[in-house]
Amino acid sequence: MAFFILLVLIAAKLDEAADSVLRGPFYVIDGDTLAVGGERLRLQGMDAPELDQTCEDGRGKPWACGEEARRLLMRLVADGKTECLGRERDKYRRLLVRCHSGTTSINGTLVRQGLAVASGRYAQEQVEARRERQGLWAGRFE
Repeated sequence: MAFFILLVLIAAKLDEAADSVLRGPFYVIDGDTLAVGGERLRLQGMDAPELDQTCEDGRGKPWACGEEARRLLMRLVADGKTECLGRERDKYRRLLVRCHSGTTSINGTLVRQGLAVASGRYAQEQVEARRERQGLWAGRFE
């Protein structure tokens, strides 16, 4: 009987540690935040500009980088094939997620296109974006 109880406890703990899987349609709040079914999701490993943020291009001309990040995220999740996985929550209780559509990493694509800064993950994508002066890396940003 003790062995059976131990198995039940182990199974419960393993289930608790499993990723939540969420599928769209997603509502895009800003360049790194989605919503689905009343749940807010924060894309993990990257940070996009705030929705109302402006940045400067290579000539010092301002551009709406926050809105551009949101538009790219909208395009990336529009195909209806996007799936997000996560288990941890941030201080605002948003589920921290890694999203993909097929084999394409949504989080990585935002960083690679220069519309988000890597924070822990996606370092190689950021190196490539900086080298090619993509998005934020073309000029100055906060």
